[in-house]
Amino acid sequence: MMKKLLIGLMMFIFFNNISVIAQNAPQIVQINSINCESLLDKIRITIVCDVTPSVSAFTLSEPERIVVDLIDSRLAPDINNVQSNLFPVLNIRTSQWQEEPPIVRVTIDLENKAEYSIVREQGFVIIDIEKKVLRTTPEPETEPEKTVTMYVKDADIVDLLRMIGTQFNLNIIIAPDVKSLVTVQLTNVPYMTAIDVLVKAANCNFIKYESGIILVKPKTQEVSGELDSKIFELDYAEATDVKEALKKVLSGKGNAEVVYRRVGEGGGSKRTSTILVTDYPEYLDKINSLIAELDQPVSQISIEAKFIETSITAEDMYGINWTLSSAATASAPKTGEMAIPIRFQELVLGKISISQLSAALDIMQSRGKSRLLANPRTVTLDNQTAEINMGISVPLRQYSIDPETRERTYTWTEKFIPIGLKVTPHTTSDGMINMEVEPKVEAITGWQGTADDLRPVTVRREGKTQVVVKDGEVVVMGGLVKDEESRVKTKLPILGDIPILGDLLFSKTTITKEKTDLIIFIIPHIIK
Repeated sequence: MMKKLLIGLMMFIFFNNISVIAQNAPQIVQINSINCESLLDKIRITIVCDVTPSVSAFTLSEPERIVVDLIDSRLAPDINNVQSNLFPVLNIRTSQWQEEPPIVRVTIDLENKAEYSIVREQGFVIIDIEKKVLRTTPEPETEPEKTVTMYVKDADIVDLLRMIGTQFNLNIIIAPDVKSLVTVQLTNVPYMTAIDVLVKAANCNFIKYESGIILVKPKTQEVSGELDSKIFELDYAEATDVKEALKKVLSGKGNAEVVYRRVGEGGGSKRTSTILVTDYPEYLDKINSLIAELDQPVSQISIEAKFIETSITAEDMYGINWTLSSAATASAPKTGEMAIPIRFQELVLGKISISQLSAALDIMQSRGKSRLLANPRTVTLDNQTAEINMGISVPLRQYSIDPETRERTYTWTEKFIPIGLKVTPHTTSDGMINMEVEPKVEAITGWQGTADDLRPVTVRREGKTQVVVKDGEVVVMGGLVKDEESRVKTKLPILGDIPILGDLLFSKTTITKEKTDLIIFIIPHIIK
């Protein structure tokens, strides 16, 4: 009894395995007939099958022909070649091109090169060939790109790669662990692109060696020499910036390193222009294109600044009360008009046109109460900060007393009173200039201390803001108001030196107070 049960179980497993194998085995398609007919503007070739097959097609030249491979297919016994007198088709040849897996090849000989399309539906493979002849100018130095058309459902990736290798005479080695069923629909795709998408669909990658051999393997399988390295020399971009951009496009095994080259000791330059990238060859091709887009010439902007000290108020100059707050209006200024001033940390910022700048300078010159302190010019790259620094050095007398002799020793030092300006420009796609402006101004407002040790009292004003201007439009900053008091004493000779009486009767002290304002004009220009 036990023996019968065991035999029955073994028979069940045997026939069940046969059933599974039969279900997994690909269905063989039979090619029953091939017809050729003329339509209005095309020749239609219809391949009649018992079920819809998987199809791969490509073209060949010298002579011109279209090759259609029907995968897992066999020819019916009575299938013959078809002769045609329908331009541009000369004849249609069929053959059992491969036995395992079975592939039927249909070759369509053409009189001239022509466009074609393939459609599969309900057991038919329909090939439409345009009657219009493709007339192209021959380029003997450039070989035409070879393309493939493929309509495949649940086909073995190994069989497809072998077929493409045979079609295009490629040396393809496939690792044993490459196993997958893929469904593909490609129309006139370069054959190397077709190989790329096929192996990626199977979670694999390929290595193309210099000898022309293509090795297809799973992504997780490491092969010696699969990674390649390339050095990129940059002309404009910074290597450290490019390295950050490449992090998102490198593969899991890819790496980018900045290469530093020492030109000379103490050069002081930190700019690097070389980057070393290690990755798969197909990734290096994409990285090469990306770096070419990043390493583009950078726009240059010239920055001209005018530092003018004047006793003329801004109200006199422009007819506008600079004390208006930025909340006075919310409307945008019209073209050619001055923007509503922006107040930040007691500084005021606005913009005027070149004509208004010229008028303002004429007014200040005519009144004779203004002077040009400096007119620096500099050039900077897009998104790079340009610094303009100027100022005056004030001599200060200091003394020290010897503790033993009580003798005073006088020395002179200098205190630098700076006027600084940082401008970071950026050119926009519409030709505007977005500038980040950081003024930093320091001025002497008075003196304190004893007669032997006077020290200046300074005020510092600084801020940071952004403004968008046109090319050549003027940014104007004001608000650094300084009150200066000058005392001038005049006296009669000898009599003016008499104590008490000399100061009362024979001398005169004149006190002059003057309020001045430092106005800074910034004029950016895009260098074409």
